[in-house]
Amino acid sequence: MSEENDFTVTVDGTEHKFNDLNDENKLLVSHIRDLDSQVEQLNFRYEQLSASKSFFSDKLVQSLKAPAEDAPQEAEAAPQEAPAQTESA
Repeated sequence: MSEENDFTVTVDGTEHKFNDLNDENKLLVSHIRDLDSQVEQLNFRYEQLSASKSFFSDKLVQSLKAPAEDAPQEAEAAPQEAPAQTESA
């Protein structure tokens, strides 16, 4: 008996040895295990994508706030022009 197939499957509270299952049921168990693995990988990827989205969203918010916060400083630093003088008639 192969060690990799030496496990039990619990269905409706009843344990079944994998090696005792018929070929169709072994295939079904293999599909279920593979799908569980894929779901786990997708959840892991979702966490990565969600964290990345938060990072970029935060950068956008900071970037859009920065000009508004810097605007008064830039106005103070910019040389002031003298008001235009008009000739009196």
